Amino acid sequence: MRIVLVAPYFPPEVTGSSNFVCDLAIGLSELGHSVCVVTATEAMPHENFDVVSLKARRIKPGRIAFGYSIPTIIGRANRRILEDLFDTFKPDIVSAHGQVFDITLLAASIAKKRKIPTVMTVHSAIWHDRPFL
Repeated sequence: MRIVLVAPYFPPEVTGSSNFVCDLAIGLSELGHSVCVVTATEAMPHENFDVVSLKARRIKPGRIAFGYSIPTIIGRANRRILEDLFDTFKPDIVSAHGQVFDITLLAASIAKKRKIPTVMTVHSAIWHDRPFL
C-alpha cells in the first residue's frame, strides 16, 4: 500500500504528534508499505521512508498555542508540490494529522479531488494549565 502521512510537525521538532507520526511511518514501512511523510517543518531524511518538507512561515501566537510556533504553508508553490506529489506517488490513502493546520486541510482537499481515501487523526493536549479548561 502507498501511504502519505501529512503532519505539521515532524522530528526533529519535538511534539507528541511529531513523535506519533514518525513512529507510525516507521511501523508502516517495516510492514512493507511505501510511506511518504509531508510536513511543514524542516525534517531530517529517514532511511525507511521519504520525507517532504514544505516551505513554511512560523506564527508565534504566544500562550494561546501553549508556546509552540505554528507553521503555515499557504502559497501556490506548496499547493503545486502537494498536487505533484499526489500525482506521482499515487497514494492509496492519506493519513492526516493536526486537524486545524493548513497543511492538513490542503492535503485533505487535494485528496478529495483525486478521490483518495483520507483518515484524520486528531491530536490534542491532554492537560491544561488553566483549571477551567
